[in-house]
Amino acid sequence: MPVLGHLDLSENEFSSEVSSKLGKIESLVQVNISHNHLTGALPSSGAFLVINETTVVGNDLCGSSFSPCKKFKN
Repeated sequence: MPVLGHLDLSENEFSSEVSSKLGKIESLVQVNISHNHLTGALPSSGAFLVINETTVVGNDLCGSSFSPCKKFKN
């Protein structure tokens, strides 16, 4: 069975909130969602526990690693 370890969704003009289902993918170790139009809180599990600012820049997100909520700009 294939395993998803890295997911790059950057620069796709996605808008909405980040699905909590992404945080439940156990094999996922790195997520890049930078430069979209995403809002709200990041999932507080899985790969999102160790996410860094460069992988979320260009969105209006917040989460356990980024408190209080702030806009990440480049």
